[in-house]
Amino acid sequence: MRRTLQHSKENFLPLKEELESLKIYLELENMRLENTLDIHIYAENDIDEERTLVPTLFMQPFVENAIIHGLLPKEGEKKIEVRVEKISKGIRCVIEDNGIGRTASRELNKKRNRSHQSTALTAIENRIDILNASANINIKMTIEDLYEDNNAIGTKVILDIA
Repeated sequence: MRRTLQHSKENFLPLKEELESLKIYLELENMRLENTLDIHIYAENDIDEERTLVPTLFMQPFVENAIIHGLLPKEGEKKIEVRVEKISKGIRCVIEDNGIGRTASRELNKKRNRSHQSTALTAIENRIDILNASANINIKMTIEDLYEDNNAIGTKVILDIA
């Protein structure tokens, strides 16, 4: 909590600190979920994690959504992977889970609470718009539903930061 409060004062952090905060968050979530998560967090070796800056708490909302909407309702093995790759003009952050997928999650939410309106994605899109307009940065977000034989097998969020 202290780390989050300290980081909230900054617009950007070194990738290393952002990944460490994410690791702590995922370890806490995993404890809450009785160690049922298979977690992988890594950055490619050719990325300077100390000098590469990313928006503060940028990946965490996507990881939180993956857990709450994709993995929590899933039976069996629950995996989440966060990886950072080098691309030609910056970095790519990929958050991938093997959850139930967005369509099944929407259906579950309809059954649970018809009045619930999710605003997380809109808030994230607004933050990206603000960062793109006010900082010397270009962020592109893509969300992919993952399928195998027409069955949902998870979700992948791709954040290109240049």
